[in-house]
Amino acid sequence: MQNKTTLHTHNEILPVSEPWHRGSGFTWMLLALAGLVFFLSGAVAKAGGDIFDGYIQINGTWYNIGGVNDGRNNPNGSANAATRTLLSNVDFSTQTYGGFNITGFQINGWTSFGTSVANNGANYRVWKNGDATPGYTNFWDTASESYYSGGDYTSSVTGQSIGLIGDTMLNGQTYNFQIQTFTVLSGDNAGSKLYERSDSFIVNGARQEVDLSSNANQSGVYNTSSAGGVVKKGAATLTLTENNSNATTGQKGDIYVTAGTVAVLPGSGISGDNALGGSSTKVRLGETSGSAAATFTLADTDGGLSVSREVNVRGGSSGAKTISSLNSSGENTLSGKILLDASVDINSTSGGTLVLSGNFDSDTAGEKNVFFIGNGSVSLSGSTSNIDIASYTVN
Repeated sequence: MQNKTTLHTHNEILPVSEPWHRGSGFTWMLLALAGLVFFLSGAVAKAGGDIFDGYIQINGTWYNIGGVNDGRNNPNGSANAATRTLLSNVDFSTQTYGGFNITGFQINGWTSFGTSVANNGANYRVWKNGDATPGYTNFWDTASESYYSGGDYTSSVTGQSIGLIGDTMLNGQTYNFQIQTFTVLSGDNAGSKLYERSDSFIVNGARQEVDLSSNANQSGVYNTSSAGGVVKKGAATLTLTENNSNATTGQKGDIYVTAGTVAVLPGSGISGDNALGGSSTKVRLGETSGSAAATFTLADTDGGLSVSREVNVRGGSSGAKTISSLNSSGENTLSGKILLDASVDINSTSGGTLVLSGNFDSDTAGEKNVFFIGNGSVSLSGSTSNIDIASYTVN
């Protein structure tokens, strides 16, 4: 009696008759051919520059983007020297501007990647949660690669510093980011091979946006970048009470009063300048479009408050721009330059005096008017020689 055996090869199914107690030479030949077909088909799949691991390095720590991730071959202790945490499983929590950076990447492949630019690299993109997803930005592409033991290849770079947080990203907001590691996008062995992973983080140290519909005191010290600063929105009043001047963790940018009021009323032992921020902080009064009114206020009601920072009255908006003082006795002093790109109202409270000892100046063409609209006194001791003020109007 004979058994009927079916052999499955790469291309077809062949019925073969043979004695049940032994295999024929033809059977073993078919088995050998099937193994050869399997080997060759695997080799063809890899010849396009497949990768078996992709890694990204953030702040000096390696994370896996995709692949076997098993520490194979350990090329000189680099990314795949050990199993790495998958990027999408990491809780990055809150990260600070200037301290959250891509510092390297590595990809490992079965075959030579090729030698053309745009082979062997990494892309990234970052966007605010809820916004449209942007296109990718290239972190690194390279034509270089190195062979290491095991018949595999690696392409990698470290010692880089690509910031994932922009200086005008909003503090306290969640941002998404996505990383690709790729090989052979063009040129030799062309055929895109990549891994991709996503994660998120909360921003700190960039731009502080404050949008108020009711009056409020500053809730805590502001930490901003020099280009970020504080942007005040909404019709209500934000009162600055804290010491925001720390050079590392404080308010390092300008104060943008785009709508409503920013009032300075520092707590005990805090100067008016330090409530505004670092030594280079300026007040930017008014928006550059629209019609929202904007006010900058010295809010000490019995006098004695002094601020030496520059106030730039911005043009573009049709809304009123006002510098005011709330003291009903004594003197509050603004000694910084008042740079006019638009007309400004000066409002002093009855019974008190607002001292303006800084110079009036302008860096834009056109007439600028200064209107004194309050019932208190205003003392002018600064120069107006660098500006053609069209008129002083006293209420």
